[in-house]
Amino acid sequence: MANSSKNELSENEGPLVFKKVLVKSIDLNNPQSGISETRIDIDEIGNIPGILKHWQCDLETRKQEIQKLDSRSFVKRAIGVLNKKNAMGDRITGEELTKYFLTKKNSEWVKKLKTDPGDSLTRLQLVASFARMKHNFPVETYRTLFLQALTACSSEEFSTPGLKIVFFAQYQYYLKLFNKCKDGLDKYNEMLTGINNKKDSRDQRSSIKQQIRDVQRNMKILRLHQLYTSKQLKEDTSGDVSISFSEIRRFFKKSEDSMEFEKSRTQLVNKLITITNILRYIPLLHSKAHELLDLYIKLDQENPIGYFIKGRLGMSALTFSIYRYEGGDQSKECQQEIQENFKLAYHQYELAVGKIDTTRLDKKDFTILLEYAQLIFYFYNTSINLLEIKLPKQWTQNAFAKAKKALGMAKDSGKTEPLLEKILAAMEHEDS
Repeated sequence: MANSSKNELSENEGPLVFKKVLVKSIDLNNPQSGISETRIDIDEIGNIPGILKHWQCDLETRKQEIQKLDSRSFVKRAIGVLNKKNAMGDRITGEELTKYFLTKKNSEWVKKLKTDPGDSLTRLQLVASFARMKHNFPVETYRTLFLQALTACSSEEFSTPGLKIVFFAQYQYYLKLFNKCKDGLDKYNEMLTGINNKKDSRDQRSSIKQQIRDVQRNMKILRLHQLYTSKQLKEDTSGDVSISFSEIRRFFKKSEDSMEFEKSRTQLVNKLITITNILRYIPLLHSKAHELLDLYIKLDQENPIGYFIKGRLGMSALTFSIYRYEGGDQSKECQQEIQENFKLAYHQYELAVGKIDTTRLDKKDFTILLEYAQLIFYFYNTSINLLEIKLPKQWTQNAFAKAKKALGMAKDSGKTEPLLEKILAAMEHEDS
Protein backbone atom coordinates (compact mmCIF):
# COMPACT_ATOMS: atom_id res chain seq x y z
CA MET A 1 0.00 0.00 0.00
CA ALA A 2 2.69 2.48 1.03
CA ASN A 3 4.80 1.98 -2.07
CA SER A 4 1.89 2.24 -4.48
CA SER A 5 0.70 5.51 -2.96
CA LYS A 6 4.20 6.98 -3.21
CA ASN A 7 4.46 5.96 -6.85
CA GLU A 8 1.09 7.53 -7.60
CA LEU A 9 2.18 10.85 -6.11
CA SER A 10 5.38 10.85 -8.18
CA GLU A 11 3.62 9.93 -11.41
CA ASN A 12 1.54 13.07 -11.21
CA GLU A 13 4.70 15.12 -11.68
CA GLY A 14 5.01 13.95 -15.30
CA PRO A 15 6.55 11.22 -17.49
CA LEU A 16 10.15 12.13 -16.62
CA VAL A 17 9.61 11.59 -12.90
CA PHE A 18 7.67 8.39 -13.58
CA LYS A 19 10.95 6.85 -14.78
CA LYS A 20 12.61 7.85 -11.52
CA VAL A 21 10.04 5.95 -9.43
CA LEU A 22 11.96 2.77 -10.16
CA VAL A 23 15.11 3.91 -8.35
CA LYS A 24 15.72 3.13 -4.69
CA SER A 25 14.28 4.96 -1.73
CA ILE A 26 16.68 6.71 0.68
CA ASP A 27 16.31 4.14 3.42
CA LEU A 28 17.36 1.40 0.96
CA ASN A 29 20.22 3.35 -0.58
CA ASN A 30 23.82 3.39 0.62
CA PRO A 31 24.90 6.99 1.44
CA GLN A 32 27.95 6.53 -0.80
CA SER A 33 25.64 6.31 -3.82
CA GLY A 34 24.56 9.90 -3.26
CA ILE A 35 21.18 11.59 -3.49
CA SER A 36 20.68 12.58 -7.14
CA GLU A 37 19.30 9.21 -8.28
CA THR A 38 17.26 8.58 -5.14
CA ARG A 39 13.49 8.66 -5.37
CA ILE A 40 11.90 11.63 -3.63
CA ASP A 41 9.37 10.37 -1.10
CA ILE A 42 7.59 13.08 0.82
CA ASP A 43 7.52 11.11 4.07
CA GLU A 44 11.29 10.59 4.19
CA ILE A 45 13.21 13.10 6.23
CA GLY A 46 16.36 12.48 4.22
CA ASN A 47 14.99 14.44 1.28
CA ILE A 48 15.58 17.61 3.29
CA PRO A 49 19.11 18.93 2.61
CA GLY A 50 21.70 19.43 5.28
CA ILE A 51 20.68 16.51 7.46
CA LEU A 52 21.72 13.46 5.43
CA LYS A 53 25.01 11.84 4.48
CA HIS A 54 23.68 11.08 0.99
CA TRP A 55 23.80 14.78 0.10
CA GLN A 56 27.38 15.23 1.23
CA CYS A 57 28.53 12.04 -0.48
CA ASP A 58 26.88 13.09 -3.74
CA LEU A 59 28.55 16.50 -3.57
CA GLU A 60 31.95 15.01 -2.72
CA THR A 61 31.74 12.52 -5.60
CA ARG A 62 30.98 15.32 -8.07
CA LYS A 63 33.92 17.37 -6.79
CA GLN A 64 36.32 14.43 -7.03
CA GLU A 65 35.26 13.65 -10.58
CA ILE A 66 35.72 17.29 -11.63
CA GLN A 67 39.20 17.36 -10.06
CA LYS A 68 40.08 14.14 -11.84
CA LEU A 69 39.00 15.51 -15.21
CA ASP A 70 40.60 18.89 -14.59
CA SER A 71 43.93 17.14 -14.11
CA ARG A 72 43.76 15.77 -17.64
CA SER A 73 45.04 17.72 -20.57
CA PHE A 74 42.84 20.24 -22.34
CA VAL A 75 43.19 18.27 -25.59
CA LYS A 76 41.87 15.08 -24.02
CA ARG A 77 38.92 16.93 -22.56
CA ALA A 78 38.23 18.75 -25.80
CA ILE A 79 38.03 15.59 -27.91
CA GLY A 80 35.34 14.15 -25.70
CA VAL A 81 36.55 12.64 -22.47
CA LEU A 82 32.94 12.98 -21.34
CA ASN A 83 30.22 11.34 -23.38
CA LYS A 84 26.48 11.01 -23.15
CA LYS A 85 26.68 7.43 -21.98
CA ASN A 86 28.57 8.46 -18.87
CA ALA A 87 26.05 9.17 -16.08
CA MET A 88 28.68 10.87 -13.94
CA GLY A 89 29.60 12.98 -16.97
CA ASP A 90 26.00 14.16 -17.20
CA ARG A 91 26.16 15.34 -13.61
CA ILE A 92 29.48 17.14 -13.70
CA THR A 93 28.78 18.85 -17.04
CA GLY A 94 25.29 19.93 -16.04
CA GLU A 95 23.79 17.96 -18.89
CA GLU A 96 21.43 16.36 -16.37
CA LEU A 97 19.60 19.71 -16.29
CA THR A 98 19.02 19.82 -20.05
CA LYS A 99 16.92 16.67 -19.66
CA TYR A 100 14.35 18.86 -17.96
CA PHE A 101 14.59 21.83 -20.30
CA LEU A 102 16.90 22.35 -23.29
CA THR A 103 17.69 25.73 -24.81
CA LYS A 104 20.41 26.87 -27.16
CA LYS A 105 22.04 28.88 -24.36
CA ASN A 106 22.17 26.19 -21.70
CA SER A 107 23.38 23.77 -24.36
CA GLU A 108 26.34 26.11 -24.93
CA TRP A 109 27.09 26.21 -21.20
CA VAL A 110 27.06 22.41 -21.05
CA LYS A 111 29.47 22.32 -23.98
CA LYS A 112 31.84 24.64 -22.11
CA LEU A 113 31.64 22.47 -18.98
CA LYS A 114 32.53 19.40 -21.03
CA THR A 115 35.88 20.94 -21.85
CA ASP A 116 36.31 22.69 -18.49
CA PRO A 117 34.18 21.09 -15.72
CA GLY A 118 35.92 23.27 -13.13
CA ASP A 119 34.45 26.45 -14.63
CA SER A 120 32.29 27.50 -11.65
CA LEU A 121 31.01 30.67 -13.31
CA THR A 122 29.57 28.77 -16.27
CA ARG A 123 27.98 26.22 -13.94
CA LEU A 124 26.33 29.01 -11.93
CA GLN A 125 25.11 30.68 -15.14
CA LEU A 126 23.48 27.39 -16.11
CA VAL A 127 21.72 27.16 -12.74
CA ALA A 128 20.68 30.83 -12.82
CA SER A 129 19.16 30.39 -16.28
CA PHE A 130 16.52 28.12 -14.78
CA ALA A 131 15.60 30.84 -12.29
CA ARG A 132 14.59 33.05 -15.20
CA MET A 133 12.39 30.39 -16.81
CA LYS A 134 8.72 30.63 -15.95
CA HIS A 135 8.20 26.89 -15.85
CA ASN A 136 6.83 24.68 -13.12
CA PHE A 137 9.53 22.03 -13.05
CA PRO A 138 9.20 18.77 -11.06
CA VAL A 139 10.79 18.69 -7.62
CA GLU A 140 13.69 16.57 -8.94
CA THR A 141 14.74 19.50 -11.14
CA TYR A 142 15.14 21.77 -8.13
CA ARG A 143 17.14 19.15 -6.28
CA THR A 144 19.41 18.89 -9.32
CA LEU A 145 19.73 22.69 -9.51
CA PHE A 146 20.68 22.78 -5.85
CA LEU A 147 23.34 20.08 -6.30
CA GLN A 148 24.77 21.87 -9.35
CA ALA A 149 24.93 25.18 -7.48
CA LEU A 150 26.58 23.53 -4.47
CA THR A 151 29.14 21.90 -6.75
CA ALA A 152 30.01 25.26 -8.29
CA CYS A 153 30.67 26.78 -4.86
CA SER A 154 32.62 23.90 -3.35
CA SER A 155 36.04 24.96 -4.58
CA GLU A 156 38.46 27.33 -2.82
CA GLU A 157 36.81 30.57 -3.84
CA PHE A 158 33.54 32.17 -2.77
CA SER A 159 31.65 35.19 -4.08
CA THR A 160 28.43 36.80 -2.92
CA PRO A 161 26.79 36.52 -6.40
CA GLY A 162 27.64 32.81 -6.55
CA LEU A 163 26.46 32.06 -3.02
CA LYS A 164 23.22 33.93 -3.64
CA ILE A 165 22.53 31.56 -6.53
CA VAL A 166 23.14 28.60 -4.18
CA PHE A 167 20.86 30.21 -1.62
CA PHE A 168 18.17 30.72 -4.27
CA ALA A 169 18.47 27.09 -5.41
CA GLN A 170 18.17 25.92 -1.78
CA TYR A 171 15.12 28.13 -1.21
CA GLN A 172 13.41 26.90 -4.38
CA TYR A 173 14.06 23.28 -3.48
CA TYR A 174 12.69 23.78 0.04
CA LEU A 175 9.62 25.50 -1.39
CA LYS A 176 8.97 22.90 -4.09
CA LEU A 177 9.45 20.04 -1.65
CA PHE A 178 7.13 21.71 0.87
CA ASN A 179 4.42 22.14 -1.80
CA LYS A 180 4.86 18.51 -2.87
CA CYS A 181 4.44 17.47 0.78
CA LYS A 182 1.32 19.61 1.03
CA ASP A 183 -0.24 18.06 -2.09
CA GLY A 184 0.70 14.60 -0.87
CA LEU A 185 -0.83 15.27 2.53
CA ASP A 186 -4.13 16.21 0.90
CA LYS A 187 -4.11 12.96 -1.09
CA TYR A 188 -3.30 10.85 1.95
CA ASN A 189 -6.19 12.48 3.82
CA GLU A 190 -8.52 11.75 0.90
CA MET A 191 -7.39 8.14 0.90
CA LEU A 192 -8.02 7.94 4.65
CA THR A 193 -11.59 9.18 4.37
CA GLY A 194 -12.25 6.67 1.59
CA ILE A 195 -11.37 3.68 3.74
CA ASN A 196 -14.14 2.05 5.76
CA ASN A 197 -13.80 0.91 9.35
CA LYS A 198 -13.91 -2.82 8.64
CA LYS A 199 -11.41 -5.03 10.42
CA ASP A 200 -9.39 -5.78 7.27
CA SER A 201 -8.88 -2.03 6.70
CA ARG A 202 -7.31 -1.25 10.08
CA ASP A 203 -3.74 -1.94 8.97
CA GLN A 204 -4.29 0.17 5.87
CA ARG A 205 -5.61 3.08 7.92
CA SER A 206 -2.74 2.74 10.39
CA SER A 207 -0.18 2.81 7.56
CA ILE A 208 -1.67 5.95 6.00
CA LYS A 209 -1.90 7.70 9.37
CA GLN A 210 1.82 7.05 9.94
CA GLN A 211 2.64 8.46 6.51
CA ILE A 212 0.55 11.54 7.31
CA ARG A 213 2.50 12.06 10.54
CA ASP A 214 5.80 11.67 8.66
CA VAL A 215 4.79 14.20 6.01
CA GLN A 216 3.58 16.67 8.65
CA ARG A 217 6.94 16.30 10.42
CA ASN A 218 8.85 17.08 7.25
CA MET A 219 6.64 20.08 6.49
CA LYS A 220 7.31 21.49 9.94
CA ILE A 221 11.09 21.00 9.57
CA LEU A 222 10.99 22.70 6.17
CA ARG A 223 8.99 25.63 7.57
CA LEU A 224 11.45 26.09 10.44
CA HIS A 225 14.43 25.88 8.07
CA GLN A 226 12.89 28.46 5.76
CA LEU A 227 12.10 30.74 8.70
CA TYR A 228 15.72 30.66 9.84
CA THR A 229 17.34 30.95 6.40
CA SER A 230 15.14 33.95 5.57
CA LYS A 231 17.33 35.91 8.00
CA GLN A 232 20.03 35.88 5.32
CA LEU A 233 17.84 38.08 3.14
CA LYS A 234 17.62 40.65 5.94
CA GLU A 235 21.39 40.55 6.50
CA ASP A 236 22.15 40.86 2.79
CA THR A 237 24.65 43.56 1.85
CA SER A 238 24.95 45.37 -1.46
CA GLY A 239 27.95 45.01 -3.71
CA ASP A 240 29.93 42.01 -4.91
CA VAL A 241 32.43 40.47 -2.52
CA SER A 242 34.75 37.53 -3.12
CA ILE A 243 37.36 35.73 -1.08
CA SER A 244 39.57 32.70 -1.67
CA PHE A 245 41.98 30.45 0.16
CA SER A 246 44.85 31.73 -1.99
CA GLU A 247 43.96 35.37 -1.22
CA ILE A 248 44.23 34.70 2.53
CA ARG A 249 47.56 32.91 2.10
CA ARG A 250 48.97 35.77 -0.03
CA PHE A 251 47.81 38.40 2.41
CA PHE A 252 49.65 36.97 5.41
CA LYS A 253 52.92 36.82 3.50
CA LYS A 254 52.99 40.62 3.61
CA SER A 255 54.87 42.63 6.26
CA GLU A 256 52.80 43.36 9.36
CA ASP A 257 54.81 46.44 10.33
CA SER A 258 52.60 49.06 8.75
CA MET A 259 49.33 50.92 9.16
CA GLU A 260 48.43 49.77 5.66
CA PHE A 261 48.56 46.15 6.80
CA GLU A 262 46.01 46.80 9.59
CA LYS A 263 43.71 48.59 7.16
CA SER A 264 43.98 45.73 4.67
CA ARG A 265 43.37 43.15 7.40
CA THR A 266 40.16 44.95 8.39
CA GLN A 267 39.02 44.82 4.77
CA LEU A 268 39.83 41.12 4.59
CA VAL A 269 37.93 40.42 7.80
CA ASN A 270 34.90 42.35 6.53
CA LYS A 271 34.91 40.24 3.37
CA LEU A 272 35.17 37.08 5.46
CA ILE A 273 32.20 38.14 7.59
CA THR A 274 30.10 39.00 4.52
CA ILE A 275 30.79 35.66 2.85
CA THR A 276 30.22 33.57 5.99
CA ASN A 277 26.98 35.45 6.72
CA ILE A 278 25.61 33.73 3.61
CA LEU A 279 27.41 30.42 4.11
CA ARG A 280 26.00 29.96 7.60
CA TYR A 281 22.48 29.68 6.10
CA ILE A 282 23.51 26.94 3.64
CA PRO A 283 24.13 23.87 5.84
CA LEU A 284 25.64 21.79 3.05
CA LEU A 285 28.45 24.34 2.62
CA HIS A 286 29.31 24.56 6.33
CA SER A 287 32.26 22.19 5.93
CA LYS A 288 33.83 24.45 3.26
CA ALA A 289 33.23 27.49 5.46
CA HIS A 290 35.06 25.77 8.32
CA GLU A 291 38.00 25.02 6.01
CA LEU A 292 38.19 28.69 5.05
CA LEU A 293 38.04 29.82 8.68
CA ASP A 294 40.56 27.23 9.83
CA LEU A 295 43.04 28.64 7.32
CA TYR A 296 42.41 32.20 8.49
CA ILE A 297 42.78 31.24 12.17
CA LYS A 298 46.01 29.38 11.45
CA LEU A 299 47.50 32.55 9.94
CA ASP A 300 46.01 35.04 12.42
CA GLN A 301 45.85 33.12 15.68
CA GLU A 302 45.67 36.05 18.09
CA ASN A 303 42.74 37.75 16.40
CA PRO A 304 39.42 36.77 18.06
CA ILE A 305 37.43 37.34 14.87
CA GLY A 306 38.24 33.98 13.25
CA TYR A 307 37.11 32.02 16.30
CA PHE A 308 34.05 34.26 16.61
CA ILE A 309 32.91 33.64 13.02
CA LYS A 310 33.53 29.91 13.45
CA GLY A 311 31.39 30.04 16.60
CA ARG A 312 28.62 31.75 14.65
CA LEU A 313 28.78 28.99 12.06
CA GLY A 314 28.44 26.43 14.85
CA MET A 315 25.49 28.37 16.24
CA SER A 316 23.73 28.14 12.88
CA ALA A 317 24.39 24.39 12.70
CA LEU A 318 22.99 24.07 16.23
CA THR A 319 19.86 25.97 15.22
CA PHE A 320 19.29 23.74 12.18
CA SER A 321 19.64 20.56 14.26
CA ILE A 322 17.32 21.93 16.97
CA TYR A 323 14.70 22.75 14.31
CA ARG A 324 15.07 19.21 12.99
CA TYR A 325 14.35 17.88 16.51
CA GLU A 326 11.53 20.35 17.09
CA GLY A 327 10.02 19.33 13.75
CA GLY A 328 9.66 15.77 14.94
CA ASP A 329 12.93 13.94 14.32
CA GLN A 330 13.67 13.00 17.91
CA SER A 331 16.16 10.27 17.12
CA LYS A 332 19.36 9.64 19.08
CA GLU A 333 21.29 10.77 16.03
CA CYS A 334 19.56 14.16 16.10
CA GLN A 335 20.09 14.58 19.85
CA GLN A 336 23.78 13.76 19.42
CA GLU A 337 24.01 16.25 16.54
CA ILE A 338 22.58 18.98 18.78
CA GLN A 339 25.15 18.27 21.49
CA GLU A 340 28.07 18.17 19.04
CA ASN A 341 27.03 21.42 17.37
CA PHE A 342 26.72 23.14 20.73
CA LYS A 343 30.16 21.91 21.80
CA LEU A 344 31.66 23.27 18.59
CA ALA A 345 30.02 26.69 18.92
CA TYR A 346 30.71 26.92 22.67
CA HIS A 347 34.39 26.06 22.24
CA GLN A 348 34.93 28.60 19.46
CA TYR A 349 33.16 31.42 21.33
CA GLU A 350 35.26 30.66 24.40
CA LEU A 351 38.42 30.92 22.31
CA ALA A 352 37.21 34.22 20.86
CA VAL A 353 36.43 35.64 24.31
CA GLY A 354 39.87 34.56 25.50
CA LYS A 355 41.54 36.54 22.67
CA ILE A 356 39.73 39.81 23.44
CA ASP A 357 41.88 42.72 24.59
CA THR A 358 40.02 43.68 27.77
CA THR A 359 41.93 46.98 28.08
CA ARG A 360 40.19 48.47 25.03
CA LEU A 361 36.87 46.85 24.25
CA ASP A 362 35.14 47.91 21.06
CA LYS A 363 31.84 47.19 19.27
CA LYS A 364 33.17 43.92 17.80
CA ASP A 365 34.20 42.71 21.27
CA PHE A 366 30.78 43.55 22.71
CA THR A 367 29.15 41.47 19.96
CA ILE A 368 31.35 38.47 20.77
CA LEU A 369 30.60 38.70 24.49
CA LEU A 370 26.86 39.10 23.96
CA GLU A 371 26.59 36.20 21.51
CA TYR A 372 28.66 33.98 23.82
CA ALA A 373 26.18 34.57 26.66
CA GLN A 374 23.23 34.13 24.28
CA LEU A 375 24.55 30.75 23.13
CA ILE A 376 24.82 29.49 26.72
CA PHE A 377 21.28 30.54 27.60
CA TYR A 378 19.88 29.25 24.28
CA PHE A 379 21.33 25.78 24.85
CA TYR A 380 20.18 25.73 28.49
CA ASN A 381 16.67 26.83 27.53
CA THR A 382 16.49 24.30 24.69
CA SER A 383 17.73 21.46 26.89
CA ILE A 384 15.14 22.14 29.59
CA ASN A 385 12.10 23.01 27.49
CA LEU A 386 12.56 21.10 24.23
CA LEU A 387 14.93 18.19 24.82
CA GLU A 388 13.60 17.78 28.38
CA ILE A 389 16.99 16.82 29.76
CA LYS A 390 18.60 17.91 33.00
CA LEU A 391 22.06 19.37 32.49
CA PRO A 392 24.73 18.58 35.13
CA LYS A 393 24.44 21.14 37.91
CA GLN A 394 28.18 21.83 38.04
CA TRP A 395 28.32 22.49 34.29
CA THR A 396 25.28 24.76 34.44
CA GLN A 397 26.73 26.78 37.32
CA ASN A 398 30.06 27.22 35.53
CA ALA A 399 28.44 28.10 32.19
CA PHE A 400 26.11 30.68 33.76
CA ALA A 401 29.01 32.19 35.71
CA LYS A 402 30.90 32.64 32.41
CA ALA A 403 27.83 34.11 30.72
CA LYS A 404 27.31 36.53 33.61
CA LYS A 405 30.96 37.59 33.48
CA ALA A 406 30.79 38.13 29.71
CA LEU A 407 27.71 40.33 30.10
CA GLY A 408 29.46 42.30 32.83
CA MET A 409 32.34 42.98 30.43
CA ALA A 410 29.86 44.08 27.74
CA LYS A 411 27.84 46.31 30.06
CA ASP A 412 28.83 49.50 28.23
CA SER A 413 27.16 48.19 25.08
CA GLY A 414 23.80 48.99 26.68
CA LYS A 415 22.34 45.69 25.44
CA THR A 416 22.97 43.29 28.31
CA GLU A 417 20.08 43.82 30.73
CA PRO A 418 17.31 41.67 29.11
CA LEU A 419 19.58 38.63 28.74
CA LEU A 420 21.16 39.14 32.16
CA GLU A 421 17.71 39.07 33.79
CA LYS A 422 16.92 35.75 32.10
CA ILE A 423 20.22 34.23 33.15
CA LEU A 424 19.85 35.40 36.76
CA ALA A 425 16.35 33.92 36.87
CA ALA A 426 17.65 30.63 35.49
CA MET A 427 20.46 30.58 38.06
CA GLU A 428 17.97 31.16 40.83
CA HIS A 429 15.77 28.36 39.48
CA GLU A 430 18.71 25.93 39.37
CA ASP A 431 19.68 26.79 42.96
CA SER A 432 16.18 26.30 44.32
